[in-house]
Parts: sequence; structure tokens; C-alpha cells
Amino acid sequence: MAYGQSGRPRLNEILLRGLGNPNNWNWTSEKEMYPRLRRIRSAIEHVLCDPEVTQSPMVLQPIWRTIRDSTRLDKDCFDAFIWSDFGLALLYLQATIRNTDVPGTSRSISREARSAVWLIKMLWDYSTAGQLTMSEVTNAISYGKQQDKAGAFSGKVMLEYLKGPELFRPRIKRDALPLIVLNGGEDYLNPERRLDASLYFETIIAKMATKK
Repeated sequence: MAYGQSGRPRLNEILLRGLGNPNNWNWTSEKEMYPRLRRIRSAIEHVLCDPEVTQSPMVLQPIWRTIRDSTRLDKDCFDAFIWSDFGLALLYLQATIRNTDVPGTSRSISREARSAVWLIKMLWDYSTAGQLTMSEVTNAISYGKQQDKAGAFSGKVMLEYLKGPELFRPRIKRDALPLIVLNGGEDYLNPERRLDASLYFETIIAKMATKK
């Protein structure tokens, strides 16, 4: 989200529309911040709707398909999706909605919704002080949860945005595997991981077929 130094006042104004007056918030208190998740959501929505800002590519996500639940790769098995900064912000936005609007949800801030709090806190600090405070924010705002995998989302959540022909029929076929795993690379894979296991066994199968 390209807010340079000259865009800081605009960012500050946009955030205030959603947050109200966040200067008096105790950002480190989960109890105080839970009722404010809707304001966090509103702030994200205002930023995403800013017509002066364009989205930029940010994360490359590879995908692979197997035959049902087996380790065998499908005939059409590899592709990649690019998430923009706005696309990732949408995941955080959805996390705040699930955290507050789903019946039966506990009054605690989920790991994913905490990432939304982090995002808005960092943008707020930048708009007011001109500095990104990533390490300070993530260390101070933990809510008793682990810091690793803070940006991890379940496949069910991400599939809502990835649905399309490339997901159901990836463009790179299984036959291209010899061009992907090179020079005995299969010997460095860890078969206890699902993708590694698929690559390992497919490479072995291909070698056996070549020897016949």
C-alpha cells in the first residue's frame, strides 16, 4: 500500500474515519481491543477503498493437486497465484469478521484477527510518527498467543479467493516434474511432508519407468 511521506496525512485521515480516536486505546489489552475489532475492520475497509492507492504484487503462492487424498500428483498439478498487498489485507479483514460475527465465537482475539490489529497499529504509527514499528508492535501485542505463523490462513479461507480454472486445472502438468526436481534433488526431500512425499514418489516412479 503505497503511502509515501507525502501521503501520511491522507493515511492518517483515512484511518481516523474507521478508528475514531485510537490514541487512548490500550492496544496491548485483549479485553479492551476485542470490542474494537469492528473499528479495526472499518479502518481496513477505508484503506482498501481509497481511490488514490493502487495494489501491488506481494506474495507468490504455489499450489499443487493430488489424486484425491493420495500422494500421487494429478495429471494437471502445478500452478501459482500472486497475492497483492490488498489481497492479503482482505484475509485480515475476513479474520475480524469471523472473530466477531460468527455465533459461538469466544470473546478472544484469534491469531488471524491479531494480525489485522498489528496491520492497523503499524499503519497508525506510520501515519502519526513516520516510522514503521513492526518489531515493537508484534512484541507488545501478543494476547498470549505464539508469534509464529501469524500470517498463516487455512486453505478453506484462502480457497474463497483462489477459486478459478487454474485452481481446478493447474497449467503445469505432472510430466514437467523432471524439469522441476533436478540433479538428484529428490534425495534432499523430507517425505514426512505431503508435497515432498508426492515429489519424491513421483520422481522414483518416473525413474523406474525410464529403466523399463
